[in-house]
Amino acid sequence: VRQFTDLYPKRCHQLLCPRNECGLRKFICTTLRPTQLPFVELYDYEQCAKFVADFITYEPLELPTSLPSHLPSPSTILEWQAGDCFDMAQVLCSLLLGVGYDAYVVNGYATCAVTQADQSSNKMSVGSSEKTQAESKESAPNKYAIAPRRVL
Repeated sequence: VRQFTDLYPKRCHQLLCPRNECGLRKFICTTLRPTQLPFVELYDYEQCAKFVADFITYEPLELPTSLPSHLPSPSTILEWQAGDCFDMAQVLCSLLLGVGYDAYVVNGYATCAVTQADQSSNKMSVGSSEKTQAESKESAPNKYAIAPRRVL
């Protein structure tokens, strides 16, 4: 944590060990619990995300630019049927982990273009044909090619 603070003095502190619903400090990695519900339709990630969005009432953070002071467990969030974006992410991640997805909860910083999926500044190659692409693949040396045998 100290190294992060030294490198990025203007950024918020990392959310590593917030208080849970009981007021106890708990590492986030131990808060996520792989949970498999008996409803087969929730095994698809899109259906699971729709379930979380429909079942849990979204409550915005009190201060949208700061991290939450408490982070309840996924089972408590499901019991309350309400939570902020961190709470909903925990529930979704726990459900996806329970059915075998490689899921993570990540928070951090991103540019406005990334958060809005704005790709207008990306250059597009106009008029490139499949033949040109095939030629460039053939001419580029393959660094994973097997070297020829040495003659002894």
